[in-house]
Formats: sequence, C-alpha cells, structure tokens
Amino acid sequence: MLRTRSNRSTLALQPRGQMKYETSLLLLVACLCSGFFTSCTDNSVSGLDASPWVQTSATGSYYSASCFAVSTPDLFVGTGGSGVFFSSDNGVRWFELIDVEYRPQVVFDVVVKPNSAGGLDLFAATYQYGVLLWTNTGTGWNAGTGWNTVNTGLRATHYVFALAVSDTNLFASTDSGVFLSTNNGTSWTEVTNGLTNTYVFDLFVSGANLFASTGDGLFLSTDQGTTWTVVNGSANLFATAFAVSPEGTNLFAGIDGGGIFLSTNNGTSWTEVNNGLTSLSVSDLAVSGASLFAGTLDGGVFLSSNNGTSWTTVNSGLTNSNVQALTVSGTNLYAGVGDGSIWRHPL
Repeated sequence: MLRTRSNRSTLALQPRGQMKYETSLLLLVACLCSGFFTSCTDNSVSGLDASPWVQTSATGSYYSASCFAVSTPDLFVGTGGSGVFFSSDNGVRWFELIDVEYRPQVVFDVVVKPNSAGGLDLFAATYQYGVLLWTNTGTGWNAGTGWNTVNTGLRATHYVFALAVSDTNLFASTDSGVFLSTNNGTSWTEVTNGLTNTYVFDLFVSGANLFASTGDGLFLSTDQGTTWTVVNGSANLFATAFAVSPEGTNLFAGIDGGGIFLSTNNGTSWTEVNNGLTSLSVSDLAVSGASLFAGTLDGGVFLSSNNGTSWTTVNSGLTNSNVQALTVSGTNLYAGVGDGSIWRHPL
C-alpha cells in the first residue's frame, strides 16, 4: 500500500507562528477549482516528456484533488468540496462515496488501513466533520458502511489536516496538536509532548520515524508520538509535502515557496536541492523507483532521477501547470491539476 503526501498549499503560514484562521479559509476557497491528471513514464527523462499527458474520464467533481490514497487496485482521491471518490480501473471510471449526512466535504487527507475484522477502513481528514470513517466489509466500497465520525478524544474537530499510519497506530494532525488512535479511530489521545507549536498541518511516516510539520517548523518522534524534537537543521522548514527514497535513506521535504530539501540523516540536517526546479511552490512529492516527482503550483511536474541533484520538467501535453497533488498507483503517476480534468499515462 503506497501513500504520498497530500497538498497543504491551501494553508497560509505565519512565520514562526500559527496559521491565521481567516487566511486559511480564503486560500481554501481559492483552491476549490481543480481536478485530476494521470501521467506515465518509461523510466527515462526523454521518454517521460516525449509521451504526453492524455485526458481520460471525469469524476464529476469540480473541486481540487487535494490528496490521494492507494490500496491496490483501488485509488482514492479527496477533494476540496465534494468528498471522496475512488477508481478500481486506473481512473477510467470514478465513483463517489456518497453519504447525504456528511456532504459536501472539504477533505485534506485520506488513508486506508486494515481493520481487525479482516476488512479495510478508509479515513478522511476533513474541514467540517473532523475524522470520517468508511468501512469496506468485503463486499466492495460502494456497499460499505457509509461515513461515520470518529472524533472521541479529539480536542479539535474543526480542522483535521493530515492522517498517518504507523504499524497499527493511526495519527491525526489538527489545529490543536497531534492525536493517536490505537483502535482504528474509536478513541484518540493527545501526543504533543515536545511540540512548541500545536498547529500541525502535516504528518509523514518513514520507518519508525514520525515527522510533524508545524507553525514552528519540522519535528520528529521516534517513539510513536510520545515525545517530539525539532529537526529543522539550519533551515526553518514549513514542509507541505514529504517523500522517502525506496531504500529509506533519503528524506525529501517540499516547501511552498522554498523548493525541495534533502536529509540523509532523518532530519538532523537538510540540504537545498533545487537545481533545475524553476518553480519553488512545491505542493506534493511522489516516488517511483529511482524517479522522484515534484508537483508545483505554477510550474507543473518535475522529475529527478538523481535524488534531487537536478530536475527536469515532465509537462508535455499538460494544459494546466497548477498541480495540487501527486501519487503513484500501479503503473500510473497521478496528479491533481487546477482545471478539473483527469488524465492518464501508463508507466
């Protein structure tokens, strides 16, 4: 099961402090106008851009593709105003997970996690409803349980920005800190010891390490959230996207307005890796083998095949450079783009 970080560019950061509620809402409204693209590569830079992006079917959503989750063969996408859609055929057809009680939904993040009954749970981090849960009992997602709120113990259910799975644990980041559930969302416990700012807008798991991006920069927990230490290095990193190389040694952080940084020591130090990256507004990162992809808000998609040493564009056929989200699923690279279309190009 592969998951990439979702776009956090809709959230306006105040330097060394918390994000302002009013600014967040204004930028949230401004980004509710994009859709999906899918792209492919033949594992060479020239082949990638030589094969153009091709338009496929539409989800029916007119809102931004803010995040992705993958549970093969299913691909899930959360939108900036019309809930969650899924496809089991590489985007040829999309189906909305409809529940009249909980719509419309502004979805910041989605994750899929096995449950104790042998089925799958889909969690959505939302603006209106906190954390939502949809369970597939084995008869398909359309025949699932519908959306249910799972917010017991959460101090803030207005803004839940990100979700992360580490072993059997589920983490949620909110405007009041990080929360842990050990029972698939039935209850939550606050885990903020060491965080100097509890406005936490992104989470990322790399092995035993859990990273939290906050208004005071980047923090690391090596004990499932029990304690946190700052890992900004010489920079003050307000990361909006994360990715890790397949071998787990290279950690990448994308910054909206700052480009991409690389750490080879679990965040102790960071190096800027922006050579060839003509847009520094990084919204999302995705990895496929030795290929690292970066989605940007005004420059389209970029590719690095050398751990960020250099970057080239992968935009042939792409009619909108406002890329909101990226993920890899099977033989496709998917990207949410700002004009509401869906595109596909096999790997």
